[in-house]
Amino acid sequence: MIYPIILAVYLLATFILHKVSKVKLWESEKEKRVVLIWFLLIFITGSVCDLFATSQQIWIFPGTGITGIRIFWLPIEEFFFFIIIPYFVLVLYKVLKNF
Repeated sequence: MIYPIILAVYLLATFILHKVSKVKLWESEKEKRVVLIWFLLIFITGSVCDLFATSQQIWIFPGTGITGIRIFWLPIEEFFFFIIIPYFVLVLYKVLKNF
């Protein structure tokens, strides 16, 4: 179960960095829509690509590193990955931009 732990560490570190730095993820309604569309596109594209790759057995997720809960062929952690990592990238970008 190392994958969920890694994702939890990323989420916690990103959340702390977000709160400590007090950066805003968007400055306007237009930027908010762009960010949300970006997140949605990453989530959909990543999920579809991973679903295709696992259904065709191009790659697999080893059972020892995940919880075992799956949606279709993907472990639930992979869906969380497509939410947590873009959040991490966005916060890091905003922090570095303001630095």
